[in-house]
Amino acid sequence: MIKALIPSQLIRFRAPAGSNLLALTFDDGPVPGVTDEIVRSLTARGHRATFFVVGRRAESYPSLVNLIVDSGCEVGNHSYSHTRLTRVSYAEVADELARTDRILEGTGAGPSWFRPPGGELSWRLMLCLRRRGVKASPVLWSVCVPHEHRKSQREILDVLQTSRPSSGDIVLLHDDHPTIVEALPSILDLLDQSGLRSVSLTELLLNTPSRN
Repeated sequence: MIKALIPSQLIRFRAPAGSNLLALTFDDGPVPGVTDEIVRSLTARGHRATFFVVGRRAESYPSLVNLIVDSGCEVGNHSYSHTRLTRVSYAEVADELARTDRILEGTGAGPSWFRPPGGELSWRLMLCLRRRGVKASPVLWSVCVPHEHRKSQREILDVLQTSRPSSGDIVLLHDDHPTIVEALPSILDLLDQSGLRSVSLTELLLNTPSRN
C-alpha cells in the first residue's frame, strides 16, 4: 500500500495530534444546493473546510468557488474530469491538473493542495507531478466516509462514531449529493461534543490561520 511506502513529507495523511483541530475535506463538487449549503452550515458553526473541486464543475459554477473562498474555506485541485490519474499518460495528468489550476486561479483561488481522484497514487504519478512542476502538495486522509449518496444519514454518523476522528485527522467527505447536507449538522455536533474544530488544511498542516 502506497501509504506505507511513501514518506509523510511527500503526502500528507494527517497532522500531528496535540490541538483541538482537524480538517473536514469535501471531494467531487462544487454542486449547487449542496456545496453552498455545506459552506453556510460550516461558517454558521465556526468551522472551516477544504473543498477538492473537479475542474469542469468549478468551471460551470465559479460563484460556488468564490463562495467557498469568501467564507474562509479553501479549494484544492481534484483534477479536471475526475479521471483516475494513475491510468493515463504524463501529458494527460499535466493537462488535468493545469486546466483546473487555471480555472481556480481565474477565481482568485489558486490551490495549495491536490487530491487524486479515488485517492489513487503511484510512484509513477508522484514522479510525473515532480517532473511537471506541480506545486500543490498531495493530500489524502486519515478518516474516510465512503460516498454519502450510498448511505443514510445514520450510516454516515455510524462511520464517524466508529472511526472517532481526533486531533490532527483529515476527514474525507463528499459534496456531490444532498445526503451530506442532511448529515452535516449532526457531524458538527459530534465534533463540538468532542471539543474539536474543523479548519482548512492550510491552517491544520501549515499553522496558517483561516481568514474570517
